[in-house]
Order: sequence, then structure tokens, then C-alpha cells
Amino acid sequence: DVMHAMLSQINGQHISPDAKIEDGVLIKGNVVIEAGARLFHGATVVGPAYIGHNAIVGNNALIRESMIGAGSVVGYVTEVARSYMGEGVHTHACQVLDSVLDDGVNFSATCTTANLRIDQGPVWSWIKGERINTGRDKLGLIAGKKAFVGVNVMTMPGVKIGRESEIGPTTVVSKDVPDRTRVWVKQTIEMSSQVE
Repeated sequence: DVMHAMLSQINGQHISPDAKIEDGVLIKGNVVIEAGARLFHGATVVGPAYIGHNAIVGNNALIRESMIGAGSVVGYVTEVARSYMGEGVHTHACQVLDSVLDDGVNFSATCTTANLRIDQGPVWSWIKGERINTGRDKLGLIAGKKAFVGVNVMTMPGVKIGRESEIGPTTVVSKDVPDRTRVWVKQTIEMSSQVE
């Protein structure tokens, strides 16, 4: 709500002359792009949106109704929709939907935030041991500072990952992860000689 209130104050397009915007970038609506930001060919920004100092928006990335903090990277073909990314957040080829990623979060390649329940009902979340109705029909991930999310991870609606926690590759995160906790999937690999 705070992010949307701030975005609603943007009127027009305010693009720093020190931002580097390649040919083939589409910018629509009310947008602020700060000095040193770099937007690569094929990127699309749909306002209201804010892109901070020295942020990078990669080729074919899409940013909609979001705030991207200073020094953050919205990597190649990444979609960020209705989300807040703090400073120094890194993403690549993934979806960040209706989410909050605090400073220094790494959201690795092909990660996805599920933001809608199968029954399309309100998203619930645990707060201080109590399950509460967030009042939102869409809510993705809330990740604390310096959380590291490995490749191909999927997070369920309304899940929280604590500060400095690590999520191993291919994990489905369906419940909250406390601060400084490592989560991974145990995998059994079997090999046999080829049958002729």
C-alpha cells in the first residue's frame, strides 16, 4: 500500500539525462528513471513505476506498477509486476509478482512467485503465530534482507522468507522460513546401465 501511494504521486515521465536507454525500449505512463540506470533493448516499463540510481533493466524485461531500488538488476526476460524491490536485489529470467524483496535479495534464474490461490480466494499469511487474512486476492513473496533463493524455486502465495536465509534449487516454498535458515530438497538419483 505504501509503494502504491508513492507511485501515485508520479506525474509524467521524469527520466534522468544520465540514464542509458537503448533503442527498442518502451516506456509508458508515469515513470521516474534515475541517473545511471541502464535499460537494455527490448525492455518495457509500464507506469506508474520507479527505477532507482544505477539499476539495470535487462533485455526483454517487463516492469509494471513497481519500484526498483538503486543498484538492483531486473535481469533478462524477468517480469516484475506490482512489486517492491529494495536496493541491490538481483533477478534473472524469473517472475516477481505482487511481492516485496528487501535489500540484497538474490532471486535466481527461473524462480517464480505464485501470487494467486487456486480457488482465487484471499491470501492468508502467518503473523506472530496467527494465521490472518491479508485482504488481498494476490500476494506473492515477502523476502527479508540478503535472502538467497536458488535457481528454479517456486514460492506459494503469502509466504515469507527470513533475512539471510538460503533456499536451495528446485524447492517449492509453501510455508514461512525463519531468519538465517537453510532449506533444500533431498533428492535421490538412481542410475543403471542402459538396457539394449
